[in-house]
Amino acid sequence: SASYVGGSYPISERLSLTIFGANLKDVWNQYYANAIYALPLSNERSLTFNATAYDTRGSGERLAGEINNFAWSFSAGYSVGAHTFTLAHQQVNGDTPFDYIAMDRGNPGDSIYLANSSQYSDFNSPNESSVQARYDLNMAAYGVPGLKLMARYIKGDIDGSGYTDADGPYGYAASPGKEWERDLEAKYVVQSGVAKDLSLRVRYANHRGAGGDVDELRLITEFPIQVF
Repeated sequence: SASYVGGSYPISERLSLTIFGANLKDVWNQYYANAIYALPLSNERSLTFNATAYDTRGSGERLAGEINNFAWSFSAGYSVGAHTFTLAHQQVNGDTPFDYIAMDRGNPGDSIYLANSSQYSDFNSPNESSVQARYDLNMAAYGVPGLKLMARYIKGDIDGSGYTDADGPYGYAASPGKEWERDLEAKYVVQSGVAKDLSLRVRYANHRGAGGDVDELRLITEFPIQVF
């Protein structure tokens, strides 16, 4: 079983803070903090900074083995008109990987908010350092409202030499090495009519290195329904 408590608070129109604490029974205690700061530069330009940190410690009977790490990420995004350019750095400090509860890996609903969590890899191996370059384009500025495009490249360097339980539950993520992932995405949200707010998303990912070589295509459809 899992339980959590926390909340978000908008300090101002530009700054918001989020803090949560969670317990996965007899596995770990985890503490999460996030700060987002938006800085408008003009009508067409802005900067957005996003800092996230997780502290995870084994608890209770430690049914998944010992885990002890501090994971953090920081991203900076520069928007000009329809274009957004983002750079991010992510770091896992500890000889065990950053662990989390996932509904469906890589899809909306995951309980991981580190900047470099992507379609296939979360870049969350022991002592892994990773960097990301990302580009987003809002096609509304070019006469296609509802259509957004994204491309990103992430590169990680893993040092799993300190994880001694290779046959343990986290052994799959502990091999030293390098990895990279390239993601391409197109998302369209229907703007009007019976299917208004229906979203169609196409994602294509290439991953190489630690964790496996993967080429993956995903088609994701979401249709929100207002019950009340």
